Amino acid sequence: YPARDVDFYKFNVTSPGILQVKIEKVPSDMRPRIDLYGKNFNWITSKQATNAGDTITLEIDIANPQWYYIKISDLDGKAHNTEYSFKVTFEPVVDLNEQNDEIGDSTMVEFNQSVSGYIYPARDVDFYKFNVTSPGILQVKIEKVPSDMRPRIDLYGKNFNWITSKQATNVGDTITLEIDIANPQWYSGWYYIKISDLDRKAHNTEYSFTVTFEPVMYLVPANNEIEPNSEIGDSNWIEFNQSVNGYVYPARDVDFYKFNVTSPGILQVKIEKVPSDMRPRIDLYGKNFNWITSKQATNAGDTITLKIDIANPQWYYIKILDLDGKAHNTEYSFKVI
Repeated sequence: YPARDVDFYKFNVTSPGILQVKIEKVPSDMRPRIDLYGKNFNWITSKQATNAGDTITLEIDIANPQWYYIKISDLDGKAHNTEYSFKVTFEPVVDLNEQNDEIGDSTMVEFNQSVSGYIYPARDVDFYKFNVTSPGILQVKIEKVPSDMRPRIDLYGKNFNWITSKQATNVGDTITLEIDIANPQWYSGWYYIKISDLDRKAHNTEYSFTVTFEPVMYLVPANNEIEPNSEIGDSNWIEFNQSVNGYVYPARDVDFYKFNVTSPGILQVKIEKVPSDMRPRIDLYGKNFNWITSKQATNAGDTITLKIDIANPQWYYIKILDLDGKAHNTEYSFKVI
């Protein structure tokens, strides 16, 4: 009142959250409208009635704590001698890890630590970081998600380089990203994950996740050498009748070894122990890195022996691999006789 009157109100928001402005009672001939403004009197959004007498609710995700202003008016510019009434409600959504929506502001987390956060407001993403100091198997498991959230995990390397991702098919699905972190000389350092909702919704219910890491050290007891030995030129030197242990890790890894034959004779390369899900293969090469022969298992878990008559004394090389290209955090062992 009078005609073309508007009413302004203000309130202070001290945390992110969900704001509702609900006009609960209006004169029967009033067609209400609510406008929302920010601290600089900048217009943000509005909600208006279709018909006179309608009650309306403006709801919005608030990301930035500050003063806000609302304007209430009649779309038809009429005057009314009957009151309207409204209520402003606010549900805080406080993520203690924010601001972490840019990779450079990632929140540091520890392995085996349950971490909680909010995807809030709409289109929010959360970044976290952790330090890897050895090769191993990395798992990022989202264990709890809001029922209407379709989560996605992205993994980045120490140079903020994208590596891989895992995403849910349905809302409410929990997901696990698993990857082999291979050579510490190449890959040790900080890793980063981004958690987001594929549908870009806001949620006032927490998600939770855990990062786990199982180191795989690749040690060759013969001379304490460490990977890489995945190229023939980097073969690890071994002695005859020496039990040698190694890992086929990460996926599609191969291990090369070399030994010196000083007289003609019968050569045996015997894999004595293998992981239960590994289907081993042995390849034999000559001094010029020329392939000579191979022996492979029929079934996973089989032990195998490559046997050959050696006529020419020289350096020989063997390659050990899994025919199925799997990664294993359990050792194999072999002996050259």
